Amino acid sequence: MILALVGLARAKMLKTIERLSYGLQGTDEAHLRAATLLRRLRASGAYDLADVWEPCVRAARRKSPLKTRPFDCLIGESAACSYCQLEAQLRLARWMATEPRLLAKPRVAVTISRLAWRREAGMLAFDLEAARREVREVLNPCGGQAAIFGRFEFSILVPVEAARTWEPHLHLTIAGPDATEVKDALFKEFQEIDNRTVVGVNINTPLGWASYINKGVGTRRLPFINHNTGRVSTRSAALTKGEDVELGKFLFKKTVYDLLFRWGIDLPRGVMATQRPSSGA
Repeated sequence: MILALVGLARAKMLKTIERLSYGLQGTDEAHLRAATLLRRLRASGAYDLADVWEPCVRAARRKSPLKTRPFDCLIGESAACSYCQLEAQLRLARWMATEPRLLAKPRVAVTISRLAWRREAGMLAFDLEAARREVREVLNPCGGQAAIFGRFEFSILVPVEAARTWEPHLHLTIAGPDATEVKDALFKEFQEIDNRTVVGVNINTPLGWASYINKGVGTRRLPFINHNTGRVSTRSAALTKGEDVELGKFLFKKTVYDLLFRWGIDLPRGVMATQRPSSGA
């Protein structure tokens, strides 16, 4: 009886995760995103990328809504493909919400964005593996038994009186007995290096846990005055045509799996269609 109730609760949670994932980026949005990027690539003269990707977009439209698992991307689960992002988002959310090591308590989340990772707009060239190595070097003495999983996201900052810059963010989820100590060590190390705040939050539910890293790959950050605090904050906005094309070109030859980060935990085969032992580790 107890096992049956546990199984029923898990099935209900997985169904909720599926609705959550499609709510974050539904099929309609995936179609719109794909069509927009394809049109912008052609307008910018990137005909080679557009010609490769267009058959994939047409194939996905014939399967609307995308209920077939897995989606067979003709360009190899590219990080620039909105359909691949949608599929990967669902598989990762299901895995994260049922993986025992990631559900261990306490659970915390950290977002790291280093000043050294910034790149001027129009010059987006970012070494994901080098950034992963920097974080691993900090984790080597303090990672302990924690299970850490995360994903890179790219924002473009639009300051009032300065040049636009790309700012990569690494969103990390940390679980296990050492989670709080690991979070504190990351805070201390990166705040001393960059003298900027590392964002950290506690996560209490599996759904919140799974959704933390299932963010969009690229967004625009616009400044505004927060009247509650009197400080400058930022709000999200859609990328401009030029920014969208620049990020699309950068991500096109990378897979969704290349954007991941993990520590102390293995990603099971089948969670990511294009995962390779050397990537995301």
